[in-house]
Amino acid sequence: MSRMVGVLVLSFVLMLVVAQPAAAQPEWCEDDPVFVIDGHTYVVTAQFDNSFRTGSTVATYALSVSPDATVSWYHSGPTTIRSVVSITYTDKHRSDARDARLVVSVSGDQAFPIFVKVSSADNSYTKRGSSRSTRDVLSPAD
Repeated sequence: MSRMVGVLVLSFVLMLVVAQPAAAQPEWCEDDPVFVIDGHTYVVTAQFDNSFRTGSTVATYALSVSPDATVSWYHSGPTTIRSVVSITYTDKHRSDARDARLVVSVSGDQAFPIFVKVSSADNSYTKRGSSRSTRDVLSPAD
């Protein structure tokens, strides 16, 4: 009899654990520009919790490339925030497109965490950073 009571109690506890409502996942804001640098394509996705979004939120992408680089960019789909892209041609000649530097920042009333996902033909990785500045996102090394 005590064994049956133990099984019933255990079953009741398991039902409570399973029946708990799932915690709400944060809604994410995303911006997905695609950069093509000397024929190499980089899909860059900046993500952050929607609670930090305001009507004036802007994602800024500052790309620095060598003076002889060929660069274009476009959005891969609809975006949830406004974005600004600036391209600076440096005075240093670099070896190839992978030497380009990209700094991502997102405006807001305070600094908050952002995730920057980068996908290319030969690599895919995510960098965690601050909304104030996430540096060198085209390089997978931290």
